[in-house]
Amino acid sequence: MDVVEDIDILGDEALRTRVATWSAVSLAATLALVAVPLAAGVGEGLSLRWAVLLGVVSLAALPVHELVHALAAKALGPAGTKVSFGYQTGMLYTRMEGLVLPRARMTAVLLAPSVLVSTALLAVPWVLGAPCLGLALCGVHLSGCTGDIAMVAEISRHPEATHVRDTDCGIQLLAEPVRP
Repeated sequence: MDVVEDIDILGDEALRTRVATWSAVSLAATLALVAVPLAAGVGEGLSLRWAVLLGVVSLAALPVHELVHALAAKALGPAGTKVSFGYQTGMLYTRMEGLVLPRARMTAVLLAPSVLVSTALLAVPWVLGAPCLGLALCGVHLSGCTGDIAMVAEISRHPEATHVRDTDCGIQLLAEPVRP
């Protein structure tokens, strides 16, 4: 297969800056959205306990996020798919070195935590009577998903790419060579 695009999420400074900007904007929007009902006295109210829960659960969600990537890769990849974990430049990551999947499957692997973890972070506090906390947890988590979302955006920008390869620094978009 031919390489259509090489996305280096760890080393491409311009891409990392865009991802960090999207993350900051998402986080600011979340805080503004949550502040409105809390300031109006709607919801569970802001307290030290609330703030500590937000911090602790948000941090605990980080390794869970990466575990969901790993489980999705194992479920959607071929038998024997190897998964490892790492940390670099302020980001935890899941590595599936060399794994090649059809674009739809890799998109599912990349978005699985954004959907599953964010939904759980929103739903559980809501059911427990803390809807503002759930909204804050969901938004904080989604603000940390911007790297995954950026890679999915790159996949969608290249319809000619039929497959995606995980690399040590991001992904490669692949296409079948054109035959004369």
